[in-house]
Amino acid sequence: MPAINQRIPNFLGGVSQQPDFIKFPGQVRTCHNAHPDVTFGLQKRPPGEYVGKLANAVDGGQWFDIVRDDDEKYLIQVITTGTPNIRVWDLADGSEKTVVFCDNGPQNFNYLSGATDPFGKLTINDYTIITNPQKTVRAADGDNGTTARNTAGAVATNYGFISVAEIGYDTEYVAALNNPNLSTTTKYRAQALKVVKNGTTSNTFEETNNKGDKVGTQQFMGTSSDGIWEDVGFTVTVNATHFVDSYDKETHVHGGDTPDTIQWVPDYHTQYTASVTLTDTGLDVGSNWANQTKIISVNGVDWKVTITQASDYASYADSAAAVIRTVKNIKKGIISLDVVLGRLRQKLIDCYGNGGSSTVANLGLTAEVIGNGIYFETTTAFNSIACKGGVTGDAMSAFTSKAQNIAKLPGQCRNGYLCKVSNTEDSAADDYYVKFEVASTIDTWKNSTAYSVGNKVINDNRVYVCDQAGTSHASNTGPSGTGANQTDGGARWDYDSNLSGAGTWQEIVAPGITAGFAYETMPHALINYRNGKFAWTTLDPDVVHPTAHAPTAWQGEKIQNYWVDKVVGDEYTNPMPTFVDQAISSLFFVRNRLGVVSGEQVVISQPADYFNFFINSALSVSDADPIDMAASDVKPAIIRHVLPIQKGVMLFSEAAQFMLFTESEQFSPKTAQIKKMSAFDCSRELIPIDTGTSIIFATNKSSYTKVFEMIIQNEDSPPKVVEQTRVVPEYIPNDIDDISNSSTNGLVTIGKIGSNVLYTYKYFDGGQQREQSAWYSWGIEGNLIHQLYTGGNYFTVTKQGSEWIVQRYELVVSSTATRSYTVGSGTVGSPTTISRRFEACLDNMVDRSQTTEAYNATTKKTTITYPYTIQNGTTNLRLVELSDGNVRTPSSVSGSTAVYDNVDLRSIEFATGYTYTTEVALPTYYYSIERGSYDVDADLRIHRLNFELGISGPLEFHLTSPQMADYIHYESGIVNDISMLNKVPSQLYKNISVPIYRKNNKYDMTVKIPAPFTATLVSASWDGKFNTRRHARR
Repeated sequence: MPAINQRIPNFLGGVSQQPDFIKFPGQVRTCHNAHPDVTFGLQKRPPGEYVGKLANAVDGGQWFDIVRDDDEKYLIQVITTGTPNIRVWDLADGSEKTVVFCDNGPQNFNYLSGATDPFGKLTINDYTIITNPQKTVRAADGDNGTTARNTAGAVATNYGFISVAEIGYDTEYVAALNNPNLSTTTKYRAQALKVVKNGTTSNTFEETNNKGDKVGTQQFMGTSSDGIWEDVGFTVTVNATHFVDSYDKETHVHGGDTPDTIQWVPDYHTQYTASVTLTDTGLDVGSNWANQTKIISVNGVDWKVTITQASDYASYADSAAAVIRTVKNIKKGIISLDVVLGRLRQKLIDCYGNGGSSTVANLGLTAEVIGNGIYFETTTAFNSIACKGGVTGDAMSAFTSKAQNIAKLPGQCRNGYLCKVSNTEDSAADDYYVKFEVASTIDTWKNSTAYSVGNKVINDNRVYVCDQAGTSHASNTGPSGTGANQTDGGARWDYDSNLSGAGTWQEIVAPGITAGFAYETMPHALINYRNGKFAWTTLDPDVVHPTAHAPTAWQGEKIQNYWVDKVVGDEYTNPMPTFVDQAISSLFFVRNRLGVVSGEQVVISQPADYFNFFINSALSVSDADPIDMAASDVKPAIIRHVLPIQKGVMLFSEAAQFMLFTESEQFSPKTAQIKKMSAFDCSRELIPIDTGTSIIFATNKSSYTKVFEMIIQNEDSPPKVVEQTRVVPEYIPNDIDDISNSSTNGLVTIGKIGSNVLYTYKYFDGGQQREQSAWYSWGIEGNLIHQLYTGGNYFTVTKQGSEWIVQRYELVVSSTATRSYTVGSGTVGSPTTISRRFEACLDNMVDRSQTTEAYNATTKKTTITYPYTIQNGTTNLRLVELSDGNVRTPSSVSGSTAVYDNVDLRSIEFATGYTYTTEVALPTYYYSIERGSYDVDADLRIHRLNFELGISGPLEFHLTSPQMADYIHYESGIVNDISMLNKVPSQLYKNISVPIYRKNNKYDMTVKIPAPFTATLVSASWDGKFNTRRHARR
């Protein structure tokens, strides 16, 4: 039989339950209380350094941690039974922090009661948001015990605006309230007139003289007293013509010799002729116009004017409306928009005001001309407004609290005018609301502000001027109405004017609807004040930081983060998110958005506005709108876990895995997708974790827990899923319910709350290949309550007796560590070149600075008081003198004290705590023909196992055999350097040999390290003799 030697390169493969002849080199049967480090070898696990005792912790409840940065790390216990409560401790030393309540917020932790599933938690800066998965989210509608909170304002029926787009001569402008169907009547205008001398049928007459004194001109313009002749204008002109009617014979007697002469004298008459010229047709001469006359006197002669021709037209003048008509032409006057609006405003007041001169309905109307229109209000609601104007009747428009086209809304209006825009009259799906905001430079009135005489402010859409200086009171609401001498608790104000003018229409939320969520039903927040104090609160905008506890800059100020109410739309265009009337189970953060999970639904906030789950505009879909989607599958797709990764968000139901992602650079409602990626069972208790390059999740639906690793290449191809527990199928119990990981160190640790055993998967990827994939277990002191990785450390919270203890396990040596547990001079190696120095390895380990010592010179005994109650008596409590590594066992233990005999420990540096044993059960070794192939039929006799040790204290090699007595080989580890007598080991490595002399399958070897010191197995080899024992067949 030839002598052979084969090498075992390392012990980094962890536990494998496969048959030994198919195990990979480096895999073992048992690996307990060890840590396989790819750089330094298989080490005794690091000690559990005592951090602190958590005062006021209780049984039950739920635990989690807040790791804000390297300086702020906290442990949280949420107590859900009895009187709910929250406790916070500093991870650095276990000291309890103060938890207070914010002002105006809840003064209890009742939101936390009744939780049976794990709380959803997410820390954003100083706010840790906590959701109770058993609490139903409600809208603030006043139902289900909530307090109603509606949006401000109301769509009233007592205001409106009338716009005039153009003006013209001889044109009617009509506005009517409560008269939607404006009707017209037929009116007549005079088109031709006739004039005759009154009492005759002729427009001429004669006088037997030639005076011509009846010639003249008379103008007429009818007024309201002239009846149908109102606004009819005409001119009567009378001309005269003189003529000889006859000659009269006149004999003139001269007497004397002069004979008489005869003279024919002409008889002159005057003929008067009248004419009439129509200058204004009037508004209405009536349908009986042909029978209407008007007597006009010209120089004492009465002339009768009659209408010989008239034309008809439609008019609103007789309707129940405010009607004005512009002058007929420029000769009658110059018209302007201001004149038209002023006349129409007055007509509206006359028709609809209180006690108007031509009241149509007493609605208490007041009106104001603004820009190219009239704003009006009434004290009595009206149900409609109608208007007509201009040559074609469409030069006027009006709207009240409703409009159909935002483009027709005026550019000048009353500040705060609220209007609902209904694009489609028979559909509410595209309705939205706008409010007019005047572009004013006047400041809004504020509380607790100093004002001087002459200052102007805006309040309640009105402008006020200060006439007495002072500082407004903190609880005052400011001036209102139109009165004078109004005080705000300090300053005094006079009403100046209503605020109106040019501005813009801003989209707003519908008034009088449910504004948002009932804050008391939404996730609450634990606020970190970074001064050792925390505050519990609802995320309500009225909540105020407590004066006595918050940082100075925050005291008395309202909280910065709160659930945002709707700012636009209504129940149709901006509905409540789908998590309303459901429970929120999980919270996550993705693409600068806050996400929540509710059943199958995933709802994600606006980007950079984490507490806003409503849209910013009902006019169009925006990339910034919230995302509200559902995962769907043939099986129930209730989402139990959510995990943001680089490519999107992984969603885990109990039977499938989904991914929320986008193929676009924009993550928005238009681009987001949810796709089913795989269909593996997933544990409801163990949350999936992100390793940085893959996802690890578990299922415990069989007799043992299975752990899977998923690698997602892209969204279009199925993920690669590998079962990492394939080599340990019966290793991890199926009642595991807690998990933690360190992506940096390649560690995943799982365990059961209340158990003292932890199972860890350690992995290491070199390039594209996994170089290490190892399972191992740890036994811890006490029962597990909580665990976490942070930086290069692993922390546990365990219950030991009636105390809750925090321990730290240093996995990566810090170059700034104090090394208070180093044994000897501290010159062995360097933290930058080896994994750790030669140190004491104990659980609940404390040094002299954490204990008190009392020495009795008479009895020569030292009594040490520990910061915790000692468990298990003297069974595994040990003390290591750090100067030389001497290990002491107490003679007695009582409570938190232990007595050590024959030593004065007051001036000796030491480490003390509980010992723990590392166990590594080696497999049966076979002759390796080639890598991964063993000769299992050959006769192999192992003579010795050779081990290469790193820095190590004493080790034990337990050899058991069915045919021979058990044997323990004791090894002292690395011995003192000859040149450094009485000093701790100064060598970094040592080779030892353990005799076997048995057939390879006739013994079992277990390496045990009970000594409380560092120990490392780097590699090994075996020496033996080999015989193939095969027969050749011919």
